[in-house]
Amino acid sequence: MMICRIAFCPKCFKAGRPKIAEQFVVYRGESADDDGEYLVGRVEINVEHLGFTPHTFELQDVKEVDGKAFARVKKCCGMNGCMTFLDQVQIMPDQPKKYKIYQNEPYDVVIPIEDWNALVKDWHDTGYELH
Repeated sequence: MMICRIAFCPKCFKAGRPKIAEQFVVYRGESADDDGEYLVGRVEINVEHLGFTPHTFELQDVKEVDGKAFARVKKCCGMNGCMTFLDQVQIMPDQPKKYKIYQNEPYDVVIPIEDWNALVKDWHDTGYELH
């Protein structure tokens, strides 16, 4: 299972991201009749909270340690040039842009299963919108 949420990225904070016109990738999740897809966007507003950027979270497994459940999750920042890199595919001028998406530095995080469940549920955190 993969989801996309806003999270803090120290690399982007240090670089002053997100900035106007920078590209980012988000993941529109799976449903019963859809496998999900990545979508590419551009930052269109000035962001007050530097370092808060779209991230993908992909559940790897759940393990129990001392009677408590923990989720091992691959986490990756979606800002182009941070942990995600976009390569535009050459297409016809009248067609929508298409990209190859590379995530070259996703890392494992281990979080309590309650935290994973909170990420998965339909919640809305306002004030961090990119457009």
